[in-house]
Amino acid sequence: MSKGIQIYCSNCGKHEEVVTAGDVKRAIQSGWNSYGRVLYCPECVRTWRERNGDKELAGEYNTAICIVYLQ
Repeated sequence: MSKGIQIYCSNCGKHEEVVTAGDVKRAIQSGWNSYGRVLYCPECVRTWRERNGDKELAGEYNTAICIVYLQ
């Protein structure tokens, strides 16, 4: 049984398991980002502007908080 959580992309549903602080850091470094409390995978982050215009994603710090908040 896993001790972590699954983070899900709110656009496409892709998911990834996050267990440790290192996993959170790796997820962010691989491109996961957030808007408010909503997470997006690296692929959907790359196409963010096409769907949302000038809205800005939250960045590393707020994304880390968003992931930890899910636990």
